[in-house]
Amino acid sequence: MNRLLSRSCLLLGSPSYLNMQHVFIILLYFSAAVSLVLSVIAGYCWALSSGKLFDISRLNGPETHSLTIARSELCLWYNFDGYYEGRKSSPRWEFSTANASDLEGVAIRLFSPRQPVAGFFVGKRVGQHSMILLPMALVVLLFGILPAVTIIWHIRCRSRRLSQYRCTSCNYDLRASTHRCPECGTLIAGKP
Repeated sequence: MNRLLSRSCLLLGSPSYLNMQHVFIILLYFSAAVSLVLSVIAGYCWALSSGKLFDISRLNGPETHSLTIARSELCLWYNFDGYYEGRKSSPRWEFSTANASDLEGVAIRLFSPRQPVAGFFVGKRVGQHSMILLPMALVVLLFGILPAVTIIWHIRCRSRRLSQYRCTSCNYDLRASTHRCPECGTLIAGKP
């Protein structure tokens, strides 16, 4: 309970608990959790994209921003429709699915003579189209790096504290303690 209270005071900005190291650790764990969720979502979309195309688009007048997943590829797309002049439309989001199409073929048609290399492609036509093509394996890997590093860091810090007979929660010296940490009340894992 004391630990929960101290963390809530930290979040509320109490000067007695405001420590930059704790703020850093909380931000690290939060960003690792968000990155892990994004990695799982990307992996799920990758598994589903073998025969389908998933498209999320933001339409704002003549501009369209899209995120498309098809055939194990992620495509970030910007399109400007010059023929749109005079038509009024409010900004909106659209989600669509279709049969899978070859995004590399689209890149070759729009930005020829450039070819995608190993699934990577960046192309731009001034004022019309921009396209970034990435393999989904890379996207899942990039989102998975931060959670993996955070887990490894947490395990190393915990094992270092245990080897130095310190509390795994508050880093208090436990050499003279018997069953619980006198600082935070955590049970002692290994006694010297």
